[in-house]
Amino acid sequence: CDLSVLTMAALYGYDQIVRLIFKYTDYKQLDDYNTAPMVQAVENNRTRIVKTLLEFIGNQIHLDNLRNCDDKLMLHVAAENGFNEILELLLDAGASPNTTTEDGETALHYAARGGNARAIELLVRAQANVNAQQFTGLTPLHYAVEHCDDVEKAKAVVTQLFMAEAALDILDNDGINAASTAKTTELRSLLNKEAKFRADCPVHYMVRNGNLEKLTRWFSDLNAHVMLAPHTWEGQYRQGATWYHVQLTVNVVPVPHEGLYRFFGSDTDGIGPFTIKGSWSGTTIEATKLYEEQNIEYNGEIDLLTGVWSGDWTGGTSSDVFNFQIQLEVCPQCKQNKVPNRDEACLSCLPAEYNSDVNEDTVEEQRLRLEQIQESITKEILARDENGRTALMCAAQEGRAGILKVLLHFCKAKALDDTDNDGKTALDYALSRKLVCKHNVDHNNNEETLDCIEMLSSYSKTSVDPTHIPTLLNFKREQGRCTGDCVATLEEVNLAELAQQYEWDRLGAKLMQTVPEHILNKLDTTGKSVLHHVVSVGKSDILTLLLDQKNININLTTEDGQYPLMLAASANRVKCVRLLLNAGADPLNLISPDHFDYMNFRKAPLGLLSDSKALYLLESKNNLKQKYLPYYIARVPNCEQASVHVQAKQSALHVAILAELSVDILQKIIDQSIYDVNSQDKHDETPLMVATKKGLVDHVKVLLKNGADVDCVNNRHESALMMAAVGGYVNIVSILLENLADVDIRDGLDRTVLDLLDDYVKDHLMKLNKQEMMKAPHVQIQIIILSEIRQRQTSAEYRAKLAKSLSDVNVENAFRHNGFSKAINCSPELGVTFLNDCVTLDRHDVHFSNLDLVYGKRVSSSALYALLNMKTDDPELIFESKTKCFEHVVMQRVLEIKWELFGQRKFFEMLLVNMLLLVTMTISAITFSGLETKTKEVFTPTSFKLVIAILSMALTIVGYIALQGLRPRLLWRLSRFHYDRSIEFDADMEIPNLEYHKTKVKRYLKFTVVIGTVVLTFALIGLLQVTSLISSFSIINNLVLAGCALYFLLTEYQEARAGLASYLE
Repeated sequence: CDLSVLTMAALYGYDQIVRLIFKYTDYKQLDDYNTAPMVQAVENNRTRIVKTLLEFIGNQIHLDNLRNCDDKLMLHVAAENGFNEILELLLDAGASPNTTTEDGETALHYAARGGNARAIELLVRAQANVNAQQFTGLTPLHYAVEHCDDVEKAKAVVTQLFMAEAALDILDNDGINAASTAKTTELRSLLNKEAKFRADCPVHYMVRNGNLEKLTRWFSDLNAHVMLAPHTWEGQYRQGATWYHVQLTVNVVPVPHEGLYRFFGSDTDGIGPFTIKGSWSGTTIEATKLYEEQNIEYNGEIDLLTGVWSGDWTGGTSSDVFNFQIQLEVCPQCKQNKVPNRDEACLSCLPAEYNSDVNEDTVEEQRLRLEQIQESITKEILARDENGRTALMCAAQEGRAGILKVLLHFCKAKALDDTDNDGKTALDYALSRKLVCKHNVDHNNNEETLDCIEMLSSYSKTSVDPTHIPTLLNFKREQGRCTGDCVATLEEVNLAELAQQYEWDRLGAKLMQTVPEHILNKLDTTGKSVLHHVVSVGKSDILTLLLDQKNININLTTEDGQYPLMLAASANRVKCVRLLLNAGADPLNLISPDHFDYMNFRKAPLGLLSDSKALYLLESKNNLKQKYLPYYIARVPNCEQASVHVQAKQSALHVAILAELSVDILQKIIDQSIYDVNSQDKHDETPLMVATKKGLVDHVKVLLKNGADVDCVNNRHESALMMAAVGGYVNIVSILLENLADVDIRDGLDRTVLDLLDDYVKDHLMKLNKQEMMKAPHVQIQIIILSEIRQRQTSAEYRAKLAKSLSDVNVENAFRHNGFSKAINCSPELGVTFLNDCVTLDRHDVHFSNLDLVYGKRVSSSALYALLNMKTDDPELIFESKTKCFEHVVMQRVLEIKWELFGQRKFFEMLLVNMLLLVTMTISAITFSGLETKTKEVFTPTSFKLVIAILSMALTIVGYIALQGLRPRLLWRLSRFHYDRSIEFDADMEIPNLEYHKTKVKRYLKFTVVIGTVVLTFALIGLLQVTSLISSFSIINNLVLAGCALYFLLTEYQEARAGLASYLE
């Protein structure tokens, strides 16, 4: 027959075409536009087409009269053939589940005959008549047991009909019921068991079916509704040091003639069912909770403003405090007093005769009545069916969390220990329920199952050990394994066919989750995979999703031997070509040996392509591969960009890490150029530092495995460990420490990694409480580093490992990168070896080298500092290291240099000031006693005290000035003046016999000090005599003494500022 373009598109599932027709054509001119397309879509199970048709013309389709050429209703077709997604769509769109054929068959009849249990569930949910009879009187139950060919499917359908409370005793026109027409003994037995189950266990029957409404009516018939009181008082009680939740469900009855409220109720808790009674007078509330074996008393006061009732509880030998929150309302009459019952007046506003028949005895009668009702309900709930199951077990088995919660109100906790004939408890039933996947066609979830497990385990105080739950549940399905049990699974979709049909939205949705390899790389009937179709049409957005799939094979060829790159390039799909190249596709991998033209183009495959932008991209990428192979592996787009990286001193490893490429790519680059592992960019940062700053743990591991220098520093003298610590990367810090990262390296501001962490904690974490601070990664890193330092100080294994790692270190790295400090802390012999490399001996002289490194640019980086501040607690190791190293000629030479550069000058400066301090202090002590002199001493120019004091002052002044001539630069100038009468400083000039000239200069300085001291002494004494200050010499002496003290205070301050912790030690 002739089909319109719309019907054809619906028949073959071309959703995009259907949408285009509705959007851009006058589709109403097409024949049967509102019937034929839907019929074809339903009959061929085109779910997406059905959705589209309902979206655009759903209100124009008569779903209840939609028939195919065989005059079958489409709802019936979907139900019988298992097209459940379509069936659900039609029902949601308003199709009647009770529409019948000429024979009186409903969709339920068709579903029963087809063995489609899911369809039964959907139709029943849509209010289908489960007992509908066709023209011979047969119900869906008849159809299931008589006409369904598959016994297992028939049993599933029958079970669903049982759940829907299908009648078992309906007779057909021949007077035969369903059990009599059953084709197998198994099905007949199933029906007979169900009839007995309904008769013997009505409560179990209602619970299994999830019929809460009918169960509530049954409670009402037993007057159990009085147990479901309107007030729930939530609270807590303390026992020992722990607070526990408690709940009371009560009826509150005002009794105006007694001036109080009386209340009663029942509930259940961890101990079991209980009833409660009590009274409320003014602000005093007293209550008694009565269990089968014990009572608990609550006595306390209520705050009418907040509704908080608090006081003491007593039970047996235990007692403690409690509090409840009671909901209070304003009296509707006086608008002042608070009342517990909504829309009921307070005791003052109610008439005295209101509830005049209520007293303590009537409340006790109600409580006893509750106990009787409780016992009768409990008896029914705990009754056993033929399998030994209680109603609790039935609720747990079917996952009826709401019903289970109601049933638990009437049961003791020990009832959950009951077992059925197979030894299973209610909790066992809940735990054995099969889980459903997060995404399933039935839109089911696991919430009720988990609620059942939580309620049962909590009520019975039984913990569920999650370690016994397998991480992968091996429940089978057609397309492989599933981590849960689905009631039904989605039909496997051929992604290549979706791409061929331009179903891009649907394909994109599928690619949002991980797709198995056998589906992702499957070829369709045209010999192409989804990747081939996507690159051919240039869908770069879909290609991006495909390349994100870990199982995608970008080198998969079509059946005729074409690679995806060939298909994209030949169609000039530039974006797709670029994406494939960035994903690692070889620019010359265009055709395989299976291609008919392979022999002609195997050496020059680019000749297959005509001139285009795609060809230019491939040629550019191929040139990059030839010239800059490591950068090609690092996914750099072209040679120009590679040149930019080279000029910036960024190696291919830097580029790969910045782009966060995989560790496999990183390893390929290292295999190609192993020396790039420790290459440094313009900021002197190595690939390890870049990976550390970005927090790439796997990349750090690969770099260290391939010999990355863990202690290399950048131009700010920061190491990888410092960057990891400041970044808060705990795992990376641990890895670096395992690889012997140095914790004593100092940055450009003379801070160690611990100093940096201390600064970070002070600046960012001080506002946190102690518990939160201890969880902070920077604090955890502090703890890890301090622990590592303690371990290194005493670990012989660490010393051996460190010594082995330093055995191949050259002298420059040893002294520049703290290697010498590490060496002496693990092996004195290794430290001596480094010193030996700085000296050579010949027949005539000793030659030193690298003394600048041994001396150090900073105090903390010098060899002398390392010897004086060893990082070990082993006294024998410290003694051995210091002895061997300080006796070495190199260290002796370094000490001589330090003495000449500043040591001797500072020594004599302090000697002079100390001498002056001693003299002035002695004179002051002799002259003064307390704050004033006893007898005023008269000084003359020849007084011994005055002469000694002035002589000391003059020597100190002249000597201090002369000692400045020992400063290196000034001493060199004076030596040159002695040599050629010039004082110009020239560091490149070599003065012959420099030591001779220095000695001469020092002699002249000594002579100057002697002469200057004598001259200055006479001058000062004369000045004191002329100015009459000689009488105040005692005061002058004390002022000089104060100046000496100030000098030493400043000296101490400078030492403390350089390192307060060390100074205090």
